[in-house]
Amino acid sequence: MTASGKTLGDVFDAHTTAEFQTRDIETTMATMAAKPHVTHVPTMTGGHGHDAVRRFYDTWFIGHWPEDLVVSQVSRTAGETQVAITVRCVSPGPWPTSTARAASPASISPRP
Repeated sequence: MTASGKTLGDVFDAHTTAEFQTRDIETTMATMAAKPHVTHVPTMTGGHGHDAVRRFYDTWFIGHWPEDLVVSQVSRTAGETQVAITVRCVSPGPWPTSTARAASPASISPRP
């Protein structure tokens, strides 16, 4: 449970909604700790620290997915300090369908 009364799973849901549905970088960043880190496992890209993570989202990730991409959760395990997910990304584009696994350390938490 976070200071705001939300579970880490609730915070992660808000994070992924901002990433994939509303595609809102500022809302996504607001769900993260002051010193976040992101590793996008399929491509081993991301960033460490607020500025680097924001730059990664702005340059490569949020808003750079095909409009018709469908992201569905295959599995999820949420604990007190981390969330681990497996997602499947499907798009009718010319690229292959992929399944990605991501472990999300405690850096995804609301700011105090």
